Amino acid sequence: MATTNTTNFSVSTADIIGYALRKIGRLGAGASPTTEDNTNCLLSLNMIIKALNAQGYQVFTYERASYTLPANTTSVTIGPTGTIVAPRPVRIPQAWIRDSNNIDQPLVPMSRSDYNNLSNKTSTGKPVNFYYDAQVVSGSTWNNLGTVYLWPLPDVATYTMHLSYQAPIQDAGATTTEFELPQEWFLPLGWLLAAEIGHDYSVNLQKVQIIRAQAEAYLEKMTDFNREEASVYFTASPELAMQNSL
Repeated sequence: MATTNTTNFSVSTADIIGYALRKIGRLGAGASPTTEDNTNCLLSLNMIIKALNAQGYQVFTYERASYTLPANTTSVTIGPTGTIVAPRPVRIPQAWIRDSNNIDQPLVPMSRSDYNNLSNKTSTGKPVNFYYDAQVVSGSTWNNLGTVYLWPLPDVATYTMHLSYQAPIQDAGATTTEFELPQEWFLPLGWLLAAEIGHDYSVNLQKVQIIRAQAEAYLEKMTDFNREEASVYFTASPELAMQNSL
């Protein structure tokens, strides 16, 4: 039996919109969405895509960046106009410092409160901690930059900071554009859009609930599927180890 020997199936924004509109009964066979349908569905689709950024650490969104730190660097911005030019990270789960001997040392993430509570934020040495501020608004100004704060500040200009970060999922564009999302996400995305626009098109409540249940089931599967697989190690606490030795 002959096979296609291809794995490059893709869909456009228009394909997903048409798929969702057919699921809710808005489109019949051979019909096309109106301009208003496309506008409304594209808005909902982009809102769904942005919400996916909150669905855990998706492997396909991981990117890496590096920057050689000048001495006494307090912070480094990352974004389209930042010190590091890249999409503003949603999260930075991992970072490390590489010294002049190519020896890597992990940077331990800090919370906002832990960083704020540091008594001396200007002490110098080899950085061991970082705090990532992902805020996009500075005062009243939209500022699509994240900021990485280091502690202690680098005492020499020979350290390179490496970041492994979660990049935001790219927007859905014009109806002819394809998606950044992997192929596995095409079906869930169609159902998620159908669930989102069901109320907009006055679909009866029972059908909306069925569509939403299907969308949530696909979303759960994809969220689990796209997480990184890694070994998990369990270590007994010192107190428990002592009790077991008695």
